[in-house]
Amino acid sequence: MKKRRRARGKILRILLLILLIAAPFYLYGQNHDLMLSHIVCESARLPQSFDGFRIIQVSDLHNAQFGENQRDLVVMTIEQEPDIVVLTGDLIDKRRTTSEDMETALHYVREIVAYTDVYFVTGNHEEMSDYYDELKEQLLECGVTVLEDQSVSLERDGQSIRLAGVRDIGTLGEEGEPGREERFHEKLKSLFSKEDDRYTILLNHRPNDLDYCAKLPVDLILSGHAHGGQIRLPFIGAVFAPDQGFFPRYTSGLYEKAGTQMVVSRGLGNSLFPFRVGNRPELVCVTLRSGTSEE
Repeated sequence: MKKRRRARGKILRILLLILLIAAPFYLYGQNHDLMLSHIVCESARLPQSFDGFRIIQVSDLHNAQFGENQRDLVVMTIEQEPDIVVLTGDLIDKRRTTSEDMETALHYVREIVAYTDVYFVTGNHEEMSDYYDELKEQLLECGVTVLEDQSVSLERDGQSIRLAGVRDIGTLGEEGEPGREERFHEKLKSLFSKEDDRYTILLNHRPNDLDYCAKLPVDLILSGHAHGGQIRLPFIGAVFAPDQGFFPRYTSGLYEKAGTQMVVSRGLGNSLFPFRVGNRPELVCVTLRSGTSEE
């Protein structure tokens, strides 16, 4: 009996040692091993000429780096042959940003603008950063379209859709400040106050507003912010997300309410909590389908 207990104890010690050795490699992979997610968004309202239109969504980079000068991220993006690239906030991290740190994000942007059109909206970290004005200037110089509570037309074969972008709610006061959410909703409403029945995409960093946006003429929302819940557990999913608390509702993938679809990217980098678990960095490729395609 003593021999069996000693044998079991030895096996447990070996297993613990293996776990301790393997853990750093696992965590490194979870935080640096890029993955690509393909999401199809179908709507009968989408013009036929935009059937197959591809959007690469980059969200929540937080100064993370993927290869020298973001080479891994650049290559994965270009391989998808996107029609546009959208940056849905938190390219930088307010806790870890200097003029030099911004170059981490700008390496990617400078490469991609030479390949296709790029659009950007702020996240909470840009709005809280002392370096946002400098970042915005650099993005504009690169040729990025910065959408601050405005919309643009995307043209294809004589047809068009609308792409709108809203500045993060952080511009309207501190979290918990009375009336902040109502003011943000009024801003969203005014963004769509002009009569326009075109298919419309909204870039909005935070995914919390699906219920309200479903009342507006918005067909598709592209969001991030939740970091996929940072830690994702089997059979449970996301554990915690900012603004949503424990076991959040909107963290990853495609959601729909009253005809409005929303894609939430799990993002690429980390912020306050330094590790991802069960939640590799994600680049999202959204393909639009008109609902009349024969494919």
